[in-house]
Amino acid sequence: MRRIRRLADHRACLRTQCERRLRRGAALALASVADELGITVKVLGTPAEETNGGKVDLIGEGFFEDVSLAMMAHAGAEDVVGGSSLAMGMWDVLYEGRPAHAAAAPSEGVNALDALVIAQTAIALARQQLPPGSVVSLIVTEGGSAVNVIPERARASVEMRSPSIKNLRVIEERVRRCLEAGALASGSTLKVTPRAMPTLNSGRTGTFPRRTGQQCPPGGGLLSSTKIQ
Repeated sequence: MRRIRRLADHRACLRTQCERRLRRGAALALASVADELGITVKVLGTPAEETNGGKVDLIGEGFFEDVSLAMMAHAGAEDVVGGSSLAMGMWDVLYEGRPAHAAAAPSEGVNALDALVIAQTAIALARQQLPPGSVVSLIVTEGGSAVNVIPERARASVEMRSPSIKNLRVIEERVRRCLEAGALASGSTLKVTPRAMPTLNSGRTGTFPRRTGQQCPPGGGLLSSTKIQ
């Protein structure tokens, strides 16, 4: 017997609350004709949909071993068959220096925040030479504990995106050099930790939805809602 797995991605957004109801409805509709089609329908909750690769862990645990087809749908303002996503890498960045009193003994300190500022500036200047379609985002998550103390520690989160995994590797190498430049110039130490598994973009994943969607009639109905105050 063929088994169809209906994926219910978990995210913290209002639209997802509507999607969960749609998924249950789709599963119930399939279940009503399951015997006629000779299939088994299951709904599987898949956490960490956008970042940490929850489906990869579920695959490793064997949740998809008996599945002939797995599918999901994403709510939106228009009917779209398939789609594309960017390859993405995410890092947590940590600089460590040495604290000192900013007025009494500033020369005794190693400013970890300076390292991060240098790296952020270098990344901003490097964007012009990155491959077309590149996106690099950075936020500072820690930059010191007191204004009169040379920052001993600085942290940042970095996200890098590209239309191809090949160019993502180019971006990652360039960004890493910018981060290393900050450590070198300031005398800080640098630690880069991948925050999630890299997201790969595959052209093959869009082929099946497009072929299937061509056989389905266009959708209809009201897709918007009243504004949430």
